Amino acid sequence: MPVTPFDPLWKRSNAPRLRRWQWWLPFSLLALALAAAWWVSRPAVQREFALRKLAPLVDSLTLEYVHLTPWSLVVRGAEFAYQGGKYHVGKLEVDFNPLALLTHTVSITRLALQHTDLDLRELTIPPDNEPFPGLLPTLDHGYALALEDVDAALSVMLKGEHGATVRLADGHFKPHVAGSLNVAVTYAAPTGTDRIDALGSVELSQLSGGRIRALSAVLETKFQFAALPAA
Repeated sequence: MPVTPFDPLWKRSNAPRLRRWQWWLPFSLLALALAAAWWVSRPAVQREFALRKLAPLVDSLTLEYVHLTPWSLVVRGAEFAYQGGKYHVGKLEVDFNPLALLTHTVSITRLALQHTDLDLRELTIPPDNEPFPGLLPTLDHGYALALEDVDAALSVMLKGEHGATVRLADGHFKPHVAGSLNVAVTYAAPTGTDRIDALGSVELSQLSGGRIRALSAVLETKFQFAALPAA
């Protein structure tokens, strides 16, 4: 390449400018990425995205608040209807460890569910031969479940005006380690006088790779019927 008298001036005037661009370019890209992450993490943006994506999958959907981060999920005021069933979730809080997915484990460090109602009086579902429809195919993907803390309460309305309340608390189990989950269930008949209360625990043994090797329940049950002289 020929050398001209202007070569030294060209090198002195452009080399520093090129170096400045080399420094500013990665910082600009980082700033844009942070701005995009901040925008996506806004609850209002996530709420609109969830409504747009989930509404076509159900019969109806309303959502008051949702906030998802890489380590937590908060949902408030969710109501949806599907196949005749109506569901209301007052508040759902889930804390999880995303790094556990590297070991094919869904690790939930805290699960809190409050003010939740399940109206199954008009539910219509196709017949299924599986004992737990929808659950076994999920476990078949090979992901184990680790659970450390549970505090969930919900009410269920069944056909014929039957109703029940369920409370789950103090769960702790993980792959290759047996654990338990405290359960309290109350069933009330439409008459208002017949009642069944069950209190106990559900134990899971060797949850590994999406497989539950042993599942047992120990419950203390009390019956109260109008036809009986005492509970």
